[in-house]
Amino acid sequence: MKKIIAVMLLLGAMPAFAQFGSPAEKASVKSILAAPNDGHRVVLRGTIVSDNGDESYLFTDGTGQISLAIENRLLWGQKLVKGTPVEIEGEVDEHWFSDVIDISVERVQVMKQGSAAADNLKSGG
Repeated sequence: MKKIIAVMLLLGAMPAFAQFGSPAEKASVKSILAAPNDGHRVVLRGTIVSDNGDESYLFTDGTGQISLAIENRLLWGQKLVKGTPVEIEGEVDEHWFSDVIDISVERVQVMKQGSAAADNLKSGG
């Protein structure tokens, strides 16, 4: 009986693992735009080019530019302005009835100016 319960618990946890089990992969804007994969989870490091309003930002990692959809609640009151170094994690969003490709951001981390990660962005690495 204990084995049956253990198997049932394990099977019940599988859908949750499937939903959250795929880790985000480091990517570049260039690679995303060249071969968009709707729903693919990515991590990008770069800088904000502009705040386009309505929770939309233009982002660059030095290989290209892409729009980010960032809900205000993810920013915790921080402002993203031109030149702000960030690391974002989110899903590629390929819109069905247009050529628009953007990133639906799930996590955003503002990197401090002068940090090794932010300095690495400036040097192109």
